[in-house]
Amino acid sequence: MQLTIHSNSVPAPRMSDRDHWKKRSVVMRYWAWRDRIREAWIDLPPGVRKRFTVPVIIGFKFFIVGYPAIDLDNLIKGVKDGLVRAGVLLGDTIQHIPKYDNAEAISLCPYCPKKGKKKTCGAVKKCEKGFAEITINEYERS
Repeated sequence: MQLTIHSNSVPAPRMSDRDHWKKRSVVMRYWAWRDRIREAWIDLPPGVRKRFTVPVIIGFKFFIVGYPAIDLDNLIKGVKDGLVRAGVLLGDTIQHIPKYDNAEAISLCPYCPKKGKKKTCGAVKKCEKGFAEITINEYERS
């Protein structure tokens, strides 16, 4: 199953119980990102949309606008949280996801620290907000 989320990826922030009522902006962006993952899954045709009850292999490809230094692990954590919350996966532990296919982050328009603004590039015209491609396949033991 291939899932495409048309939005700039948001890494999972460090959160505490206070974030349920304090509503920091970084947490609100992350929760909106998780909701977009669920919406992208719901938008799939019913024949393609599946819920996985067996272990899976997940591949991640993030096309990001901005974020000069970003942690790929936090991006992956955000997607796994969104898939579990949407009910696509039962959990995000090693029993449910024993292996990743590949994981990469591609910067569409890198941040220029000298000028303090984004460089222009042709890729940004294609997708102003960035996007993520997630592939989920059943894990077959060899």
